[in-house]
Amino acid sequence: MFDTFVDKLVERAKKITVGPADDPKNYMGPVVSATAMEGILGYIDVGKKEGRLVLGGGRAPGEGFFIQPTIIAGR
Repeated sequence: MFDTFVDKLVERAKKITVGPADDPKNYMGPVVSATAMEGILGYIDVGKKEGRLVLGGGRAPGEGFFIQPTIIAGR
């Protein structure tokens, strides 16, 4: 059941659009600062070591502090 849930979650998360918050087409905007982005990406790196990265894990394209929707599954 867990794998089925993760598969469905990944498929849904792939549809999340990332970009400027003032564009209504985007569901997820930037994080607040470069410091915040670095911290979040650091936590994602920890998650990659402790779990299995199944989606995202890095910066999203665009000018600004955008991060890809990220999913880390259990070991």
